Amino acid sequence: TGCATALTNISEILTEQKKYDEALKYALESIEIHKELGNKSDMTYGLLAVAKNYSDQKLYSKSIDKLKEAIELSKEVNAQKQLSQAYLMSAQT
Repeated sequence: TGCATALTNISEILTEQKKYDEALKYALESIEIHKELGNKSDMTYGLLAVAKNYSDQKLYSKSIDKLKEAIELSKEVNAQKQLSQAYLMSAQT
């Protein structure tokens, strides 16, 4: 899972640099790896990265969709930190 986590981190950096397409590619790859490994808790971080990417591009509807996914998944696996981040991002979007 270290590789997938690194992909999420790279995605976040690229989003900050406004390299949205490249960032999205890394975040989606991270989500896919975590999904294959059954690591739902860390998968939520990828969803949050995608939501931030969309929000920064003012694609608010897409961002909200990913935040809803992150909220549901966080609740499912009792990932309180990710859940609080998703709610905070929802309030800011």
